[in-house]
Amino acid sequence: MYIACGRDVAAIPLRAHAGTPGHGHSHTHADASKTCEMHVLHAHTSVDSNAGILTIHISKCRTLLIAGYDDKSIVSWDLTANSGQVAGIFKLRKKPQNITTATYNAPSNNGVYSSVVLVSDKFGEVYALNMDLTKAVMITGHSTSVITDMLCCAAGNITAPLITTTASTSSSGSGSPSNLTADNLLITSDRDEKIRVSFFPAAHVIHTYCLHHRYVICDV
Repeated sequence: MYIACGRDVAAIPLRAHAGTPGHGHSHTHADASKTCEMHVLHAHTSVDSNAGILTIHISKCRTLLIAGYDDKSIVSWDLTANSGQVAGIFKLRKKPQNITTATYNAPSNNGVYSSVVLVSDKFGEVYALNMDLTKAVMITGHSTSVITDMLCCAAGNITAPLITTTASTSSSGSGSPSNLTADNLLITSDRDEKIRVSFFPAAHVIHTYCLHHRYVICDV
């Protein structure tokens, strides 16, 4: 189980165990018979030491923990390593609001599934990043409306690579007309009481809107 609090991300095992307290950055909580050890995963030194966590996500493959900070940083940790090693860091132009991951089938990869990190920022733009957080491409925007939540459903084949730019960021949209299928959708809600359903990865092409909500939509 992972908990974001202030500037830290703490890893707490779901099952308490008997034993001695941990060392280093571990903390323990003991009852009459068990000790539960908590490992604190610290951000890389390039992240502002005063930055707080705005959003957190565990990848669908369960191998990465990804957090967005209010200094515009995205940080990922490798969950397969016992030490909780930092796997990648990326700096956005605006503060991140939501993080999710999408796994899709790319026939060009000979049947190997690919994954991307999707991040929305404070100004309603959605970026697709590779899993090691070295490259990003903007795939859609909500016309400056803050995105409150985001969900990606990628069940069909995607023939075009999502991230092909060699630069660290790009503002060009991803995808081609051959990718426009209802099997691949990006669903976003915003502060203006609407849900937008876009094609994925060509999320600049809108499939439909869900309107007439009475209140701000916080979760999809």
